[in-house]
Amino acid sequence: MGWAAETAREGSAAMGKADYAAAAKLFQESSYAYPHPTTLRRLGICLLLDRRPVDAALYLAAAVELSNPSRRTRPRLLLAKALLTAGNESRCARLLKSALKDFPEVVGAGGVEVLKGKRDRTKLHRLVDELLDLIPESHDASDAEKDPPVNYDRLLTIYRQRNSDST
Repeated sequence: MGWAAETAREGSAAMGKADYAAAAKLFQESSYAYPHPTTLRRLGICLLLDRRPVDAALYLAAAVELSNPSRRTRPRLLLAKALLTAGNESRCARLLKSALKDFPEVVGAGGVEVLKGKRDRTKLHRLVDELLDLIPESHDASDAEKDPPVNYDRLLTIYRQRNSDST
């Protein structure tokens, strides 16, 4: 377990330098030795920021299940973000519907409107961003402030860069 914790710390250092590919590799090694929810959440974030949303969804789903039930809101929303980025709007919407119960009625009502009818990907991304910003402290991961942002504008820039790099 000591090796896993040290490897996760190295992953956090790489993540802090925005070296998401290296951080993901380190977090993955750590999670194989000891699958801690924080390590899995950060691995998912790094994979998402490294333009690997399908892989991110797998590890974020594990983070949701292994997290304390009162602290699952952030990993659940990050999973919704990864699924949406991977093109699975319907699964994202189902997760968001269940997540809305953790938020005040005003936010929940606005979220319900976004989830009705034909789903607009941009509006879904914006809803996840808003909910990530509004997680009550009592439902949030205690170390979430160290996670890099995965808001829609940042992901759009990263994923557009990938498309221009491949042409």
